[in-house]
Amino acid sequence: MVESFFYSLGVYFEPRYAVGRNMLAKNTCLIGFVDDVYEAYAFYEELQYFTDAVPRFEIDVMDELPDDNQRITYETML
Repeated sequence: MVESFFYSLGVYFEPRYAVGRNMLAKNTCLIGFVDDVYEAYAFYEELQYFTDAVPRFEIDVMDELPDDNQRITYETML
């Protein structure tokens, strides 16, 4: 999280861009969380459900996800 904030500080360094800096830091953290779900916390078969759920972008799909980490990440993305 600290790294993403420093990255956003390099992009938006002026004080008047604080909102953009916060949004960029949050989005960078979310991308990191999704990357961790794909790399460390699931098997290939489980990731097929998550990959199919992301383009649908519906809250009802959360019940179909097999893992708690995927459910939390999907809910955060929504």
